[in-house]
Parts: sequence; C-alpha cells; structure tokens
Amino acid sequence: MSVVLTVSDEETTKIAPAIASLQQQRHGNLDVVVVAWGRSARVLATARRAAASDSRIRVVREPAADLAAARRVGVRRARGTYLAFLVGCDDLPPRGLERLVHSLEQSGSPFVVGMAEAPDTVLAATTAPRDAAHHRGQLGTTLERTPMAITDLGVGNRLFRRDFWKSAALDFDPGPGGESALALAAFAAADKFDLSRHTTYLRSQRRDAALGTLPVLLGTLDAWIKEQRLAWQVVQAMPVEGVADAWLWGVLDTAIQPFIDDVERATDHEWETLCETAELLLDRSGTDVSASLRAESRVRLWLLRERRRELLEEFVAQRWFEKGNRRTRVVSARVLAELPLFGDAEAGVPDDCFEMSEAETPLQAILVGVRWPDPKTAELDLFVRAQYVGMPGTPSISVDLTHPRSSTRVPVEVRQRTDVRANQLMADKYQDYSRGAVTLVVDTAALVDASAPLPGADTSGIDWEFRVTLETQGLRREGRIQHIDDRGSAGMLGTGHLGARSVGSSRVAVVAGGDTRAAVRVQPGLDVRLQQVSVDGRTVRGRLSGERLPVAVEATSGTTTCTAPVTDESFTLVLPKTTGGATWRFRVIDADGGRRMVAWPEMGQHWLCAGSGEVVPGRSVHGAVELREAADVLVLESVRLDTDSIAVTGEWLGAAPKHLRLTLRGARTVIEAESLEVTKGRLTARLPTTWDEWGFGPVPVPVGRYWFELSAGPPNRARTGKVLLSDQMIDGLLDQQLNESFRFRSIRLGRDAGVFLTAPVADEDRGGHNRQRLVDWANSDELPIEEDWVYFQSYTGATATDSQLAIFHEVRRTRPDLVCWWGVADLSSWVPEGARRVVISSAEWFRVLASSRRLVMNIDLDRWFSPRPGQELLQTFHGYPAKSMGVVLWEAKHYTPRRIAAELDRTSADWDLILTPAPEMDEHYRREYRYDGPIHNEGYPRDDVLVSDRANRVREETRARLGIAPGQKAVLYAPTWRDDQATNWRSAELTKHLDLEAASAQLGPDYVFLMRGHRFHARAGERSGSRARLLDVTDYPEINDLILASDAAVLDYSSLRFDFALTRRPMLFLVPDLSAYVRGFLYSFEDSAPGPLLDTADQVIARLRDLPALTEEYADQVARFNATYNRFQDGKAAKRVVRAFFGQ
Repeated sequence: MSVVLTVSDEETTKIAPAIASLQQQRHGNLDVVVVAWGRSARVLATARRAAASDSRIRVVREPAADLAAARRVGVRRARGTYLAFLVGCDDLPPRGLERLVHSLEQSGSPFVVGMAEAPDTVLAATTAPRDAAHHRGQLGTTLERTPMAITDLGVGNRLFRRDFWKSAALDFDPGPGGESALALAAFAAADKFDLSRHTTYLRSQRRDAALGTLPVLLGTLDAWIKEQRLAWQVVQAMPVEGVADAWLWGVLDTAIQPFIDDVERATDHEWETLCETAELLLDRSGTDVSASLRAESRVRLWLLRERRRELLEEFVAQRWFEKGNRRTRVVSARVLAELPLFGDAEAGVPDDCFEMSEAETPLQAILVGVRWPDPKTAELDLFVRAQYVGMPGTPSISVDLTHPRSSTRVPVEVRQRTDVRANQLMADKYQDYSRGAVTLVVDTAALVDASAPLPGADTSGIDWEFRVTLETQGLRREGRIQHIDDRGSAGMLGTGHLGARSVGSSRVAVVAGGDTRAAVRVQPGLDVRLQQVSVDGRTVRGRLSGERLPVAVEATSGTTTCTAPVTDESFTLVLPKTTGGATWRFRVIDADGGRRMVAWPEMGQHWLCAGSGEVVPGRSVHGAVELREAADVLVLESVRLDTDSIAVTGEWLGAAPKHLRLTLRGARTVIEAESLEVTKGRLTARLPTTWDEWGFGPVPVPVGRYWFELSAGPPNRARTGKVLLSDQMIDGLLDQQLNESFRFRSIRLGRDAGVFLTAPVADEDRGGHNRQRLVDWANSDELPIEEDWVYFQSYTGATATDSQLAIFHEVRRTRPDLVCWWGVADLSSWVPEGARRVVISSAEWFRVLASSRRLVMNIDLDRWFSPRPGQELLQTFHGYPAKSMGVVLWEAKHYTPRRIAAELDRTSADWDLILTPAPEMDEHYRREYRYDGPIHNEGYPRDDVLVSDRANRVREETRARLGIAPGQKAVLYAPTWRDDQATNWRSAELTKHLDLEAASAQLGPDYVFLMRGHRFHARAGERSGSRARLLDVTDYPEINDLILASDAAVLDYSSLRFDFALTRRPMLFLVPDLSAYVRGFLYSFEDSAPGPLLDTADQVIARLRDLPALTEEYADQVARFNATYNRFQDGKAAKRVVRAFFGQ
C-alpha cells in the first residue's frame, strides 16, 4: 500500500497531524511517499523529522513545481499494490485505509470510493453532505447500476489498484479539469468499482490562519465553472442512462452550495455569474432532478434564480448554526421543512420547495444490541426512524427477514418500546425518535426450515436480510439495517461472543454484511461435535460425537502445532508452552488428511472449564471450538457504580494468581483497587472514585475513559494480565448507571474491559432532541425569576476561579441572603464552601441558568440563550484586554457584516455591566463590541488576593502543596493558546519554544518549573509527567496560587503578565514568533511587556540563572507598568464590583 502525501508551505505548514494520521493506520505494510511542491522548506523539515524515526516514510528530495506534478512524482515512486493520495492539510481516520483495502480484496474491483467528511469545526455547516453516492455500500458496482456514484469526484477518498492505474493511463492534469477529470477517467476505464459507506478521508483543510477564519470562496468561482464545464462534456459523452442527471443533481445539491453560502460578500459580477450558472444548470436538469434536490438546496436555488439577494443572504445567515437541523411537519404524507421563509406569503417561495423527498427522509435503522438468550432465539435491539420525521405517537414498525434472490419472507416478532437513548444516536434537535426503539425476536428454527428449500442452503448457506417498515403520521418508509453502533454488543458481530449457534443440522449467526449491513446467515452445521471436555494444566481431554469420527485432533497457534490421536471418540491433547497468540485453532484430522472444525457443545456459555488449567475451550466466530490461553486472564461478571467506588466481581479463566494488582487507568490518574479478595477462583474488588490531586480535599475522579489493567505475580517479576468482559457484561454495554457523581457505563476495546465516567446528566436530558426540549423550556415563560439566586460560572466549569471567585466571597460576606449557584463541568470541579454546584447541561442547570436573577460570567453565553427579562448579566471577562478582539478580529477572519452582527448579538447585546481594569481600556469594548452600556472600570477582582495580606500565606501553602523546597526557585511557564495552531475552539498544539526537561537539567536542582498550559491546549501525549524539578500544573484549580508560588515567569503573549506584575517578580518573554503572531494586539506588545524579549531557550536559561539581577534590572519597568495598567488593583476591586452590580 503506497500513499502519496503532497505537502507545501503554500497550502499549510501544519502537516504533522496528517503524518500522524498515516502512522496510526491499522493497515500493515504501509509505504508513504512524501512529495513537496512550491515553497516547501518548513513542511520538508517536518516530513524529514518524521521519516528519521519511521522507516515507512520516504521523502522525495526535490520539490515539484505544483500539486499535479508532485502527485505524478509520487505515483512514479510508489511501490505498493494499492495507491492512495493525501494532502498535508487533510487527515485519514484510523481505519480508513484498512477498510478500503478490505473492500478491494473482497470485490477484486480496480478502485473503491470511500466517504469524505469534514470534522467538527467552528465554521457553520450549511452545505448538503457529500454522501449521496454512499447511502448504501456496494461491491463491484457500475455506473449503470449506481449512477449517483458520479456525484463523488474526489481523489483523497479513493484507493486504486496500482496495476489498474498504469493500464488505464491515469494521470493528474494540471489544467482546469482538476481532480474531477481524474475521477471521471477512472470511472470510464473501470469495469466495476466499490462504494463504501465508511468515512475514509477527513477534509480537515488546515490552513496557516487563525482559528475560525472563513474561506473566501467566490474568488475561485470562475475556475470552478471551468472545471464543471469540462466535467459536463465528459459526463454527457458517457453512454450510461441517468449519469448526466445524477451529475447535475450533485452539482446543484452540493458543489454549488458553498458559493451560495458566500453570497453576502459577492461583487455584482460574482453575483450575476453565480445566478447565471445556477440558471443554466437548472435548465439542463429538468423537473425530475430539481424535484429530487434537498429542500434547503431548492429554496436557496429558487432565491438565487429569482435574484432575491437580500432574502437569500438572510436565509443563509439563519441557517449558519443549525448544522442541518430543521423543524418539520407532515401534511397528507408529505414532509415539509419549516425552514426560514416557510409560509411567508410576502417572500413567495413556492411550497413545493420546502417538500422533503423520500431520499431526504429515508428510513434509518441502527443496530445497537445482539444477544442469544438460547440457541434457537436471537434478539436484536434497533433504533428506527424516518430522518427528520418525529414520532408524536406510537409508530407502527414491522420487520421481515427476506431472501434477496427470491420472494421468500419470514416475519419477525417485534417488541416496541420507548427509549430516550434513541435521541442520542439519532441526534436531530427537533424530532423525537424515542418511540422508535424495538427488539426483534428471531426464531432461528423457523428460519432454518424456511432456508431448506432455497438454493445454496446445503452448501454455501443463505443470508437473510432485515426489511424494516415504519409507519408514522401517515407516512410509510421501508429499508434495511445499514448502521451498527459498535459501542455495544452489536459491535461484537464477527467474534466468538456472537458466533454461530447450532440449530438442528445447521448453524445460524447474526452477521455484519458488506459495509455493516446486518443479516442472519444460515449455513450447514459442523458434523463433529465436542460432547465433553476437561482441562488439567495444559492437558485438554475431550470426547467427540458425529457420524464420521476423525483419527486425530490438532491445535495450532502461530507456527506451533500439536496433535493427539482420537481413540474411542476420546482424545488427550497436551499443549506446549508457546509465544504465539492467545488463541489455538482447534480442528480434527480425518483419515484422508482433511481438516474439519469441531462444533461447540449445545450450551450458552462462551468458555468452559474456567479455573481448572492454563487454557480454556471457547466458542469461535464459526460456532466451533477454539482453545484460549487462560493464565492471568480475569473475566468481569459485574461492574457496578456505588456511592464512592466501583464494585467489581470476576472469574479467573485459569488458576488465580497468588499476587495481583488491579487498576483503572485514565488520562490523568490511575485508580488502585481496594478491598481486593480472591476466593475459589472468584475476585471481588472496589476501586474508589474519589481522589485528592492537589490537597484541597477529596473530589470525584476526572471524567473520561478508564481501562482495566492487571499485573500478576510478585512485584519484581510482574506479568501483564488481561481483563475481559463476560457475555452478560457485553450484552449490557449500553446500559447506563447514574448517581450523584457520575453517569457510568462499561466500555470495551475488542473484549478488553473499561469504564466510561461522564458528568451525571440523565439519559432523558442528553442528545439532540432531549437537549432541545430543555433549551425550549429555558427560553419559555414557564420558569419564574428567582430574585435571590445568583449564577456563577468560570470558563466552561472546570473549577471555580477568576473574578467570579473573588466576587462570590464578597457576596457571601455582604449578602448572605443570596443563593449562590456555581456551574461545573462535572463534580470533580472544585467550588468554594457555600456554593451550590449545578452540573452544566443537566436539567437543573437549565432551570438555574434561566431563573437566576443575576448571572456572573467570564465567557460568552451559549448562542441559544440570552438573559430573560428580569435577569442581569455581569461580564467580567477572563484577562486583561491586550490582544485583538471583537470586530477587528472578526474582520481579520473574513466575517461578513451579517456574521459580525450575529457575534455582537450573542456577546455585547447580552451585557448589562462589564468590567475593565482601568478607564483607558473602555474604548476597546466600546469600539470592538459596539457596546454602549455601563462599564465598571476600577480593577479586576481576580487580582485582589495577589496584593492582599494573605498573599504570603497562600504562597507558602501552595509551595508546600506542590512539594517545592524552601530553597528552590519556582519558574512558572505559561505559553498562550495560539489561534493559528488550533484545530477547534477547544484544542491547539502546545508551543514548544522551551524544552522544559532540557532547561530543568541545565539549571539543576535549585530550580523547579511549573508548566501551565492554556485550557485549550491539547492534552494527549503533549506534556511531561510530574518529576522532581518539573511539575505539570495545567489542571491546578487556581492560577493565583501558582503566580504567588513562583519566583519568576516565562511567558509569551498571555495577559497573565498583567497579573504576575503585581508580585513585582521578574518576567521573561519568549517570543521568537512575535512578528508572525496572527492574533494581533490592541496596543504595542513591546511597550506592555516589562521584561526581556527573548528568541531562544538558551537566552531564557541564561537570564534565569541570576534572578536577583533580573529583578533589579527590571524593577523600575515593572513599577511603571503597574502604575500604567494596574493602578486600581488595590485588593478591594471585588468590594467595588459587588456594590456596583448587587447594590448596597
């Protein structure tokens, strides 16, 4: 497998994620050819670093002239059987290549087309999804059978056989045909191809620009039109019925839509060109194509064709943040989208533009659970819906099993129920799908009888497909199961847990068909069966039955094979120790040398002889016997959430080890089992769910995924064991437990066991429609304003901090009559004594947010909420105003006037009082947020403690808490979040200008670095663990403690310099990228950074060696800085703010 990765500084320098996504591919034998083009010094340096540590990556030395030339070079250098393409600004999902290869190996097709998706982004998703070609995965199809395949002309989501590429003489044309020309040439040359429903390519489209920068697309309109004209000529010449209409549909429904999104910034010429192009395409398409477009596309195209620019701009703006959601109504079996302008007689958009076709409201059935109560009964749990069609009453749902090559149908028993979790998987905001939950009961004996007369029943077997019919609100939809939720037991399809069951002389299994379609497979049974079995150590004894008995049995693991004779139906097999896999394939040998599988005994359990030896017999996916190594394998039978712990019970597959350690490992902590007991091969243990990370008292452990880890044997010779889930645990994987601290469920990776702890938000309050119900409630008039309630929230609720904390303490001191609520992300978040925690996104939180008389925030409110009449919002912000913000920042990100108005509407329009640190700062909010309301400009409460008489006590307590010795010099390192390194609003790479481990080693034991990442810095694998002279304090709850504990600070552009200056201790500014910092400043950074501006880590280390001299050198500058910027920071700011906002 060769992947040609093309990179260029002209496209993006942020190619490390693309390389990482290639390195994480599960497909083996990977060959990555990196070819640069154009300006490429920075990307080549990144690629060469990766190649130096990964032999799979080859970097072509000389850059090519352009992208097409680079791809041609990559093709010539490719070595693999398969060929794929990736650009440096995009990524591959972990199983992307594996799934494409699997498709081609199944079908033998010359190429396969996977789904290309854009990941979650801050940009509004207003265009139709590019999935029309992939509604149904298909192997070996053609354009005659699947003309809609022509709508996907991307290249990155394709995998080619390299011999097909050569024989078809495919090539990249640098001309106006673009990628479309290559894709069309491949369609024309191939006798068949595959379509995958899996996402195999991520259009991340990273650029070297600040996060949230909007693309200006209309500048590429002329080039796009040329590409479409060339493609149309090729498509028209294709002798395939329906392909031209399908191509027109794709252009109108998808390709032209991003230009319509950008219509607000169109020049008169661009507007006319866009209108004329749409009109030409619509005239060519005819009524059938127009009628099949999505409703939102039809409305936009109608407005464009009618030259209704003002209405079109407003329509697009109203859809920015809906992510495709829309309210609907069903009238006479027609689904109408209640989009903007629906029912607006003055606008005059025809009613049929709002009608959603069956293709837009298809039946969707998600398989979430599969279990076998007994060998003759399979139960399947489904969530069923017609997309965008709610279920106000109980729908009618029926299911048949159908044989695709005959008219045979077998009805399936359907048990309907209501399950609010359907609204979590089917996350449309405005439709309730909870009544679409069903359990199917498959009578496998009846299915075997129905299969008997069908051709293939006694040879290859029969696959029965599920045909689901839904009727609701007079609407009828039919379809198949095409989605599998692999978090639960349905994800175990294709494993021994859901292996075939013996039913009479047949085997029956629920299987995942091509591209995850679920089916029931009936195939001939195995004619030799294991009747009895016992295990002693590594000796397996058994008795077989069957009409044709073998002469021997055989077990194979890796390259190790052992055999034993069968005498009087019995065998004794001694397995050698092996370094191979954990599983032995078990077969019988006939007199003629043939091998056969051995049927699993007619019993329900997955393993036999647990606890009696070093191996156990287990059921394979084929319903046959396999042998598994059992040493140090624990099978969990129950994992239960209690008040302050997780209770675990389990059974050892082999002998119980004398010494063992059981833990749960999460991202931030490892939970050690307590009260661990082993009795008669069974284990019971408790793992506490509280911890005290920083010495402030016990709190719940952080939310997240935790995986069981087991070590067995003495500590100096510990062996790594396995912790697996039992059948009963797998069957209940999606069952949730809820207590005051957590929402909890078991999780799996394969069969390996873990737990998932999340904030205690009930199922009925989670997911699209469930949450929207609470949003509507909070925005209604149902909730009274509680005059004595105050709601506090710092950032996104990780901890109680910032000005909110100081204001809270002053409110508690002066207004004890008030009820103070504090919004927290989860219950691990620290809050001060006297505060009432409320978990963000819980039903109680919606009530508190909408009912509190006063709101005290330091970030913007969610877009869906504005203070109600009778509420007042105090916006404190969360740092000194220094970097670009508001209108000037939005304009730099290419926001249009309407988009800026939307941002102002969700920010300054909600403010009743804002804080600034000094009157000179007011102008920035007046100008950049167009704010004309009241401003309190007498200091930030967040800084009161820094100049209080408690400062020295807090310093000593914090240093002791962190283990900083009295003689050590503590250096706070706090690089800021960089917009241009961000991948979304909650993640950015941590800048690496200072190697803390190297700096710590050079400065020696007298120094300790405190690493404080921004709250949006990426967590995964980017930080060093705590060491004697290097402490990661990113999650420490209070920044002021760290400021006071430090003797110096290494900063860059963070507003933290305004706070740290109050200590009068030295600051160093490591800013090698000052000239390139894209965020920009409200005033001169150089004039507002009271310390040396440094370019290298060596300079930082040199200045840190003599802190007294550094302090003396900049003492006057720090004093002038405080006089200029911090003159109101006198320790009494909170008192003044409380008087201003809460009154006397």
